[in-house]
Amino acid sequence: MMTFKIKWLLVVTALGVLAGARLSSSLSASAGGVWQSNAAERNNAQSGSGSSIDSASGQVSLGPPKFFALAANAAGQIFAGTYASGVIRSTDNGEVWAPVNTGLTNRSVNCLVVNSSGKLFAGTNGGGVFSSTDQGKNWSPANSGIADAIVYALVVEPSGHLLAGTHDRGVWRSTNHGQTWRPINAGIRKMLVYALVVNRPGHLFAGTGSGVFRSTNHGALWTR
Repeated sequence: MMTFKIKWLLVVTALGVLAGARLSSSLSASAGGVWQSNAAERNNAQSGSGSSIDSASGQVSLGPPKFFALAANAAGQIFAGTYASGVIRSTDNGEVWAPVNTGLTNRSVNCLVVNSSGKLFAGTNGGGVFSSTDQGKNWSPANSGIADAIVYALVVEPSGHLLAGTHDRGVWRSTNHGQTWRPINAGIRKMLVYALVVNRPGHLFAGTGSGVFRSTNHGALWTR
């Protein structure tokens, strides 16, 4: 059985979002893989880069993967969205991480969000939105209308409605937990939406390629 040794430093940046830990483990190609944090190495973490083969052990050391998103549920479980490796989850405060990707057919995850009922949503790079009702164990498409969209941002409004910021399609809203979506882009002149935030009921902000747009009426109209 082929075994890989993975070590990396995860830092909060635009391209990586797990701070302060160097994770290492043996990743079984047949078992799907487990990442485990090494407490000793956390005290002297260094960034890995590129890849190399240890001539003595035959292990392959890989550079750091790209981590795009983090989310946590009420139970304290932490979810990380990655480029090409889907979602990984920790149930022990970040000590051990394991992939949770059953049904997630697009493994490039740009954003994650958890709603008040604990439902987890993942925005993907060209596969729209997926949702999980069992802490990531199983995923289903939640993307009617945006099935092939690149989704950069997800946010839950106080009403429970879900908003998605997309590449070249602007902002979309779902009022039924991701079953269907519709665009809400009146006034937005740049449809590339990287970030979304709600600071009070009905007040939305969208970070785009040409500045920040604001709506004070639930997205009915946006101004910059």
